[in-house]
Amino acid sequence: MEMSEDMYENAGYTADRKSEDKNVYENMHVNGHTGTQRTRTENRRESQSSGHETTGSRGCRWAAVCLGLLCVLLLVATTVLWVMLNKLPTETVERDGLQQKLSNLEKAMQQGWTYFSGTLYYITVGQKNWTESREDCRERGADLVIIKSREEQEFILNNLRGNKAWIGLTDRETEGVWKWVDGSSLTTEFWKEGEPNDVRNNEDCADIQDLPDKKNWNDMPCSHEEGWICEKSFSVIHS
Repeated sequence: MEMSEDMYENAGYTADRKSEDKNVYENMHVNGHTGTQRTRTENRRESQSSGHETTGSRGCRWAAVCLGLLCVLLLVATTVLWVMLNKLPTETVERDGLQQKLSNLEKAMQQGWTYFSGTLYYITVGQKNWTESREDCRERGADLVIIKSREEQEFILNNLRGNKAWIGLTDRETEGVWKWVDGSSLTTEFWKEGEPNDVRNNEDCADIQDLPDKKNWNDMPCSHEEGWICEKSFSVIHS
């Protein structure tokens, strides 16, 4: 009987032990499963958080790029505006200067001047000696004409209209050394055939005559009276 009781007690102990082991196993299984789910959830949250951070970083970069481009465009627009504003006064001055020149040219032509290649010419058929003719030109802000090209020579002949007139050429200082009134030497010349001949050693001033031949300069006594031609640069016309 004692042995049966011991066996019974051992059997009960064994059953209780198995029940406890089962409970422990179940608890471990539940806890393990719960832990795994918790780990997965945490990983998912971290992944989502990382995704949000990546998207946010990209947005910040695009915002920075757009801001940089906007700054560049603003700088370009400011530069262009600055150039235009600085150019405007210059264009205004140039336009006003051109209008003033045109006004001066119109006024000069009304006073009897003729324009050619940047120069104004005053051709008169009055009667004055060479010295008086030069004085008249100076009073007009000019001087006796200096002819330095074939084109200028032809222009004067086309406007001389059958007359003759003093030009700004003389050898008063040194006989035979012809110089213009500005002191420059004679380089281009259109002397009539046989001229200058200094008749009676008294022909020290030159005039131009309207002849068929384009070579039509002649030396004359400076005291002789005839027409004259004044010349001045268009740029020195005053209102």
